[in-house]
Formats: sequence, structure tokens, C-alpha cells
Amino acid sequence: MFSPAGRQPMIADFRYDSSPGDDVISVELLPSDGGSRAVVRVPAAVLKLLEAQVPKPAEIMTLDSALGYGVFLAAKSHRALVICGDRDLWPAEWGHLRDRAMFH
Repeated sequence: MFSPAGRQPMIADFRYDSSPGDDVISVELLPSDGGSRAVVRVPAAVLKLLEAQVPKPAEIMTLDSALGYGVFLAAKSHRALVICGDRDLWPAEWGHLRDRAMFH
């Protein structure tokens, strides 16, 4: 069970790219008055391929929902998952954002 007192990053690293391109699944972090929000951006080819299997993402989602959906789509489509947008909105307890360029 999760203990707030002993918070550890859920996963060591997530890739961050300020302009990820059209070939990856991306979760864009957006500022919002009601807390962090995000948009999941999916290549058109992936949406077409998966349209019979998974629902389209909502236009704007809560950050946790967007990340979960992004991970699911990336795994299902065998594409990279990239975080983009306002880097300051990323919850540190979720893991570290590493610049994607470091891994190319």
C-alpha cells in the first residue's frame, strides 16, 4: 500500500522533449486553475490502427489519467511515450523527467 510519508518515485525516468514530433505518443502538461491538466497527442496512424480497440482520448484530461492513457497507447502501438509542455507541472514523486535527446 502507498504511504505518503515514504514517497518514492514510481518509475525512475520519463522522457521529456519540448517538441516531440508526430511519430510518438506524447502527454503535454498544461497549467490549469483547477490543477494540472494534460493533452494526449497520438499520431493519426495509431488512432486509425487502434480505433476499433481503444477509445479516443478526451480533449483535456487530468494529468494522472493522461499519463495512464499515454502509457497504455504507447505499449499497445509500440511507440515511444514522451512528456512535453510545462515541465514544472510534473509531480516529482512520479519519477524524473530526462531530456529525450540524452538517449539518441
